[in-house]
Amino acid sequence: MGKRKNSEVELVTWNQTMDDALLDALEYQSNSDNRVSGSFTSKTYDNILKELSGKFKDVAFDKEKIKNRVKYLKRNFGSCFDLFKGLSGFSWNPVSNIWGAEPGVWKDLFKSRPEAKVWMTKSMHNYKKLEALFGDDRATEEDVETAAEIRERNARSNDVESGVQEDETIEEVDFLVSQNQATLGGYAVDPESPLLNKNSGEENTSKQKQKIKVC
Repeated sequence: MGKRKNSEVELVTWNQTMDDALLDALEYQSNSDNRVSGSFTSKTYDNILKELSGKFKDVAFDKEKIKNRVKYLKRNFGSCFDLFKGLSGFSWNPVSNIWGAEPGVWKDLFKSRPEAKVWMTKSMHNYKKLEALFGDDRATEEDVETAAEIRERNARSNDVESGVQEDETIEEVDFLVSQNQATLGGYAVDPESPLLNKNSGEENTSKQKQKIKVC
């Protein structure tokens, strides 16, 4: 779950068990009135840091890493919430954690929202918890970051010189871009990313094989 580099910097590699614990802690803090106008207080993150550090003793958590993970989970949830809210014929399966609908219903959706294809197979864990936590204050422009801003934020919390990987993987950033939850913003994205290609269909196949430099 964590790798130590030069005995100073440790990367937190989040897994589902850790995400589950984080959301449970957020839910508890929200019910304990440690949230003001939709925003969690500094005390909230102090409490969560203490709780997660106690449960996962070999992981080097800090408040910034926890905040960053909350932002990622919120954005990931947002792409689901914005897409499926109010649509008939779709349901989220709490066992498989995947959105389901009849083939014809999916086909109709793809005509107007081709980026929805990824959600036929991509799991969305803890959707109901995330909806309870973030559904009311969803879709604020402040939640949207450029990929360059994500990279810069990760650089502040990780020692780039040491070669430690970023908290958010390239695949996670590519997914956010594919769902319009992040913009390229000068950050070069791998044109052969399976997530990006899945949503762009078979168009411009030759261009997908080229390196892309975003200005």
